Amino acid sequence: MVQFSKRHWKKVAVGFTGILLVVIGAAWYTGYHWRRELQHQLHSYVLQMTDSLYSLQYASMDLDILGGDLTLHKISLVPDTARYHHLQEQQRARPFYCAVAADKIDLQGFSAWQYFREKKIVASALVFTAPALVMHVDTRTKDTSAPRSFYQAMSRQLKEIRIGRLQLLNTNMLYTFDRPGAKQMSMQVNKLDIRVEDLLVDSVAQRDPTRYLYSSNFTIDLKDYKYRSKDSMYWMKVHELHYNAAAQTLRIDSFHLEPMYDYAEFDKHLHFQNDRFNIRFNQVRIHGCDPYSLMEGNLLARSMHVGSGMVHVYHNRNLPEDPKPKYGKHPNQVLARLGVPLQLDTMIAKEIDVQYREVSPKTGETGVLDFKHASGVLTNITNIDTSLKKDNQLVVRLHALLMGQGDLSARFDFPINDSAGAFRLSGVLKNLDGRRMNPIVRPLNRIEIAALQVHSLAFNMSGNQYRAAGTVDFKYDSLKVTFLQQKEDTKHAKRSGLATFLANAFGLKNNSPDKGVVPAAAIVEMDRDPHKSFFNLVWKTIFKGIKQTAGSGLLKSIT
Repeated sequence: MVQFSKRHWKKVAVGFTGILLVVIGAAWYTGYHWRRELQHQLHSYVLQMTDSLYSLQYASMDLDILGGDLTLHKISLVPDTARYHHLQEQQRARPFYCAVAADKIDLQGFSAWQYFREKKIVASALVFTAPALVMHVDTRTKDTSAPRSFYQAMSRQLKEIRIGRLQLLNTNMLYTFDRPGAKQMSMQVNKLDIRVEDLLVDSVAQRDPTRYLYSSNFTIDLKDYKYRSKDSMYWMKVHELHYNAAAQTLRIDSFHLEPMYDYAEFDKHLHFQNDRFNIRFNQVRIHGCDPYSLMEGNLLARSMHVGSGMVHVYHNRNLPEDPKPKYGKHPNQVLARLGVPLQLDTMIAKEIDVQYREVSPKTGETGVLDFKHASGVLTNITNIDTSLKKDNQLVVRLHALLMGQGDLSARFDFPINDSAGAFRLSGVLKNLDGRRMNPIVRPLNRIEIAALQVHSLAFNMSGNQYRAAGTVDFKYDSLKVTFLQQKEDTKHAKRSGLATFLANAFGLKNNSPDKGVVPAAAIVEMDRDPHKSFFNLVWKTIFKGIKQTAGSGLLKSIT
């Protein structure tokens, strides 16, 4: 019985081994045959589905039927640029094309049986190793042909593509962008992670509004990005960027526009006066960010929130003035000619530290003006014609503590499509101890505010890039100043007793006019210095009203 059993199991083992060898042999033969079929079909499919625009190239292919894996080594999808230009001439080209390369791609869980029997590509994952991506967007391109979806392009060869997960990790990407009347923009990004979930291409998915590029969702992650400005004066840095297509959210941990040089070195690189910016925004959140618009280089979004940040501006007036006028640089003028379609319904920024530093040509010293805990709400930030027909007003509402104390609120209204840069401004400053203004007044003018209580400074004006006019209502009391003069034997300014006495005794109006005194507010007009900024025009107009109220003869030397 035992002997029979051994002979029985021996036959079973031999038979099983034989069957296994037959299966392996059949799988090897079938795999070899199918691999040759796939090699031919992949090349022809790509040419047919892209109207001969792309060709597929790779070094070798591995097909494991039993394991369910298809691997292509040294693969690249290459556009024929001559063919693209020909399609452009025929107005049959899409506004973008791309090139893809990778050390290898793995189609995991690939069912070869379904592919050859049902013309379906079904797999659990498609993984790119060491991918490189080149994307070129050209909005100058006009496509007058009947639009075809990707499914319509592939439907003669394939019935369905279903991939559970697609990922391109540590991708190196070059992005170039062309617009009418503008220079080409390019951007190089390294270590970009792209993940696509539940990719499905079939007759139903092409019309499914819940899918994004045939997927249920895709995400883009970028750890760090660094870009040098064209003038080599700034670094633009982005840290921790994440985009989620299904949620339509773009999250940036921090954005930093960082000068490449300190103050002194920055000035050495300038021929004329220019502002030096140091800007950082933290915890930036953009909601309602359309993925299709992003792919075309446009930013269309519902809202943007900035959690905190800083805006520091430095200006050295010892440098020569730029002989070119600064017309055309009001916020609405800059937005109108931005060159990139922009639609942002609302932008909210909080806890922004705003600082302005200016070097005086009269004293050689640096004055500092601070706005603490600044916040702002901007609405209708757009340059899109269809949106401007509905509402052409960019509204900016700001609030801050001037020098950490004075309660400052302001509202700007900008008609975006006004070529002359028209604007309206209203605002009020309340409850400021005037001595807090000495860090800006004393270095720039050698005048020190000895006493001043600002109850309110209300201003209302309108203007454009050439002039401004309006009213300034300044309510204050206890104004006293100290004049300073430079001594040759010391670096420090000393008190000028006679000038101070005369000013406080005869030149100043120590208190604002009582209620009922006419006029209650100063009426002001100011022509724009074409070499100065928009904000200089605003400040000069307000300060003219202050001088009219407090004593213009005394304060005329204050800038």
